[in-house]
Amino acid sequence: MVRKLDYVGRITIPKEARNKLRWEDGDSIKLEIQDNGIFLKKQQKTCALCGINQVSFSLGENGICKNCYEALKEMEETIDS
Repeated sequence: MVRKLDYVGRITIPKEARNKLRWEDGDSIKLEIQDNGIFLKKQQKTCALCGINQVSFSLGENGICKNCYEALKEMEETIDS
């Protein structure tokens, strides 16, 4: 597959490729520059507290996993009592 850069440096990723990779409108795509080119990868949401990629509760672009949510609830209950 060959694509040309437009005047501001953008390329279009063909729909067939986006479908195969399960990339959807609004997904964040991570761009890594390597010696021989550029590597594109869908950025998975990760827990803002522990870093795992099983986000259960979204907070804007970030989120937290169920374990961290439960830990925060316990901390809040301890503080309130």
